[in-house]
Amino acid sequence: MQGFNNHASKPALVGHAYQNTTGVLGYSGSSTVPAAQLKTGVYGHAIQDSGSRGVWGRANAGRGVYGQATSGYGVYGTASSGTAAYFKGGDGTGRALNAQGRVFFRTAGLAGPAANACKVAWFVIG
Repeated sequence: MQGFNNHASKPALVGHAYQNTTGVLGYSGSSTVPAAQLKTGVYGHAIQDSGSRGVWGRANAGRGVYGQATSGYGVYGTASSGTAAYFKGGDGTGRALNAQGRVFFRTAGLAGPAANACKVAWFVIG
């Protein structure tokens, strides 16, 4: 399916689920369509290997992926093994994380800077 449009404020494609299921589902690496997720606008599913991506966002300027919530979490990650969120700044000039507003870390731990550098400990108070 492809969608094309030349309208300044209308989408090229729309998926609408009336029964609280998935509006648009995209999958890769399986011959079986994965189960739809409840109350999900767009669901991406890929199962090939560790390089698989369920959803990929890219922008030369702006935001590759954007999340917004009135309440709850704008972006939420979870992993049963591995890392729930990974951020990498570009070529030593970009930031891995830029936070505006209060930041909350649930546990204290050690951050490991580059080799031969001292370690920094963060302690959660309250």
